[in-house]
Amino acid sequence: SACAARCFSKRLSASHSLNFVAQLMETTCDMIESPSVTLLEYVKSLRSITPLLMNVSERISAQRVIKGRGVVAKIVSGHVNWEECKISEDANAYIDELASQCGRVWTTIDLHGNLPHPLHARTWKHLVSAGYYALLEGFARVPSCSTEGRASMAIDVASYTACVSPAGIQDLLGSNIEVPAVDSSEVVHEVDVYIRAYYFPPDEMFSWIMTHFCDFTEMQMKALLTTSSQLSADDPDAIDRLHAVEDVYAKVFECLR
Repeated sequence: SACAARCFSKRLSASHSLNFVAQLMETTCDMIESPSVTLLEYVKSLRSITPLLMNVSERISAQRVIKGRGVVAKIVSGHVNWEECKISEDANAYIDELASQCGRVWTTIDLHGNLPHPLHARTWKHLVSAGYYALLEGFARVPSCSTEGRASMAIDVASYTACVSPAGIQDLLGSNIEVPAVDSSEVVHEVDVYIRAYYFPPDEMFSWIMTHFCDFTEMQMKALLTTSSQLSADDPDAIDRLHAVEDVYAKVFECLR
């Protein structure tokens, strides 16, 4: 809705206000003749963590405004037969809907006019990336999938990439809609690599998971093991691998405490 898009715009502006405050504190601290060690450490930690906080808050806001949960629901709802043993040449219907939602949100933000121009490209990139992450989450939640179904997922990703390009958005919403040209190759690669990981033999898949666990969630990595055509959750080796993955993430969470 227009209200949600305007709220997203305000959250982005607030996020960058936080960055301004952090920079202001750093500058003020430099002007103090003899700042305390505690103050210096606080300002340093605030300055270092601010970019991460900004990125996380903007990603969460983008997921909400494009209705990412709805995208995931459509992927796993049963309307798509992921176990079908034939390859479709067309993307699934939710791809056009997702790209159109991103375009409508952007149009509302652009027409509202309150977002600083330097943030335009960053805003559109967050919207587009949120779509890719919703697809990734949905694909990971598909309980059973054929090799042809994995190919269909790759087609969905490629189609979404085309739809959210400047020309693609104009085809969907009209020639008067202009979106910034952004480079989303990094997140596209992330989703593509995840889909291709399903084709790995068991030992290679497990090694890949243990190498790339920082790039994906625990649920997503465990899904690779439980829905792979080559592994079964009842297989003792598969269960051992699942426990090993759980242990890795448990150690990560422990380190973050």
